[in-house]
Amino acid sequence: MLKIKGNRPRVIAIHNSTGSRVYRLLPQVKHLASLGWDIKVRGLKAGAKGGIEAEMLEWADIVVTEMTYSPLFIKTIKKLGAKVVYELDDLMEKVTKLHPAYPEMNWWRTYMTYKCLTMTDAITTTVLPLKEHYKWFSDNIHVLPNYLDLDFWEKPYLPNTSNTIRIGWIGGTSHKEDLMFLAPVLEKLLKKYKNTKFICVGFGGTSSENEWVEFQYGEHMFKGLPKEQYEYSLGAPVEVFPSKIPAMRLDIGVAPVVNNVFAKCKSNCKAQEYGINRIPGVYTKFLYKDAVIDGKTGFLAETQDEWYEKLATLIEMKQKDRREMGENAYEHIKKNFNFKDHAHKWVNLYESLLCH
Repeated sequence: MLKIKGNRPRVIAIHNSTGSRVYRLLPQVKHLASLGWDIKVRGLKAGAKGGIEAEMLEWADIVVTEMTYSPLFIKTIKKLGAKVVYELDDLMEKVTKLHPAYPEMNWWRTYMTYKCLTMTDAITTTVLPLKEHYKWFSDNIHVLPNYLDLDFWEKPYLPNTSNTIRIGWIGGTSHKEDLMFLAPVLEKLLKKYKNTKFICVGFGGTSSENEWVEFQYGEHMFKGLPKEQYEYSLGAPVEVFPSKIPAMRLDIGVAPVVNNVFAKCKSNCKAQEYGINRIPGVYTKFLYKDAVIDGKTGFLAETQDEWYEKLATLIEMKQKDRREMGENAYEHIKKNFNFKDHAHKWVNLYESLLCH
């Protein structure tokens, strides 16, 4: 029997204003609401109450919070009688020096994060390496992988109707090392294949005779690419991001990831995002081997030579064969990464907390 404060279980989901909420919080609470649970969603702010009214915290049976590092906030929630689920999808204290969060992840913030972990009722993570790293802080830690809420992510297919093969990458400022790895591969590739263009969205920048352009759009990571074979676009707010991907009309997607301790704890979201849009791609093997069927839904690569080879293979494919691979990716992702098929995992965890 559930021990709850009202007639129905009450959950507050508190996000940290990053895009991860469309994987880690919003599909979950949407599903809970469909089951009749009372749901509230808020953004996390600094302070003892995380920017949330005390009355609301007292109202809740469960508070799910993303990666807060305020023990006082966790203490306040528990004092008001709610269970705390700590949602953790990155190995933040191991970010590299080129990661934008590196200056913030000092010893004090790391200590405060660890302190929060010891105070929670449950921890949810995305991948097994994260669980292995943080299991010392709680014996109630669970791997709940990322899946797609198809109502949110699935959009009409928009094929490329030009005569140019469009190769695309989408990402934020945390991927600087990945783009540094990719840049020389693309320089060699685009030099050989004049009928190709690289489309960069989000971080990656663009150059101009006006120095303020690069200042506004960020460091240009692809200065070695011919201007006529390079296209840059700003990213999109998370609420409309699923429509941005098909609008790029990509023939090929790329998801390079430099192998380090931080990256080994990331998840395979890009394979899901490209796949649901019928885009075949090339992916870093160590991270995407469980989401990509090599040679059928995309290609896996490690070294720069392998990346060049796999991209060249996709470029030289007949259009119908590329599209068949994209269709394979779509079917694979829809069959294996549909959130609705896995939503019960979160329900079971939350109900178990409310039984104690």
